[in-house]
Amino acid sequence: MLQIELNLNSELEQQLLQIVKQQFQNSFEAFIKASLSTAAAFYNFNPITINSVVQNNRTLHFNPPLVLNPTINPEAPELITVEDKSLNIHAYAINRDILIEELTAELFLLWDEYAQESPENLTPKARQLRETLLKRCYLEE
Repeated sequence: MLQIELNLNSELEQQLLQIVKQQFQNSFEAFIKASLSTAAAFYNFNPITINSVVQNNRTLHFNPPLVLNPTINPEAPELITVEDKSLNIHAYAINRDILIEELTAELFLLWDEYAQESPENLTPKARQLRETLLKRCYLEE
């Protein structure tokens, strides 16, 4: 907090100081509200519902749809993050559009590396992920 030390001798000077403090407080509060409003519009924290994603003429469908709730990344507040532990998803980006691009890439990576792999070549945890992917997704080429 900014502190300024003044020697105010008259009552008028003290009243003027109170007016200046109030104006500053009002301006600061208005600035914070406008900044938060702008950030909320930029980040868009509405849930992301994915019925399907498309990459390189391939479509990966989800049933039921994948619903992810964006949050601010606590370690990097300029980023928004989504997670889904059942699908081992952790994606982050500076805005919603880039986040969806990152999600698309991550989902296809998971599909290609786990769902398409033979279970014998996977660890038990990777096999569980493969089973979850195969239950929830199907690929259309």
